[in-house]
Amino acid sequence: MNKEFIFNLSEPISIDKDGKAEMGTELLVRGPRPTDTIEASILESEFMSSMVTAGKQYSDISIEETTVKKGEVKDVSKEEMGKQYLMGMSVGKANFQVCFNCLLILFTGRGEPPPCEVQGIRLTKPLFDKIGYEDKKQLLGVYVAYFLSSSLSN
Repeated sequence: MNKEFIFNLSEPISIDKDGKAEMGTELLVRGPRPTDTIEASILESEFMSSMVTAGKQYSDISIEETTVKKGEVKDVSKEEMGKQYLMGMSVGKANFQVCFNCLLILFTGRGEPPPCEVQGIRLTKPLFDKIGYEDKKQLLGVYVAYFLSSSLSN
């Protein structure tokens, strides 16, 4: 299982690095730690309940990691899975405010190492607040794909 991934923001955010203002586009995101159990559980719950709701409404939404045709298995990237998860969460009416609040805690963390960094600078609440809505949604889907989906399929 991956312990971290790089996410490139579509809208750069302004950061202060070594006393100089620069635009940050690259986030290093680490997976949940033992102290993040509550927030990870809330995200899993939002994800699963929205998928159940979406499944009842639209039976053609697939959240599978692979597509099988005539005995062939095609791998799907975590980023693509994240987009599928996000679509299911949107259709299933996930509470994105609750999810974003969990991401804020998961990304800004409680201790070392910092759970998320922008261009090597620890992500703080003010920096998290600068991340655009679409980037936050994409981050949510990719985070679920990297860190939470494997525990849901077991």
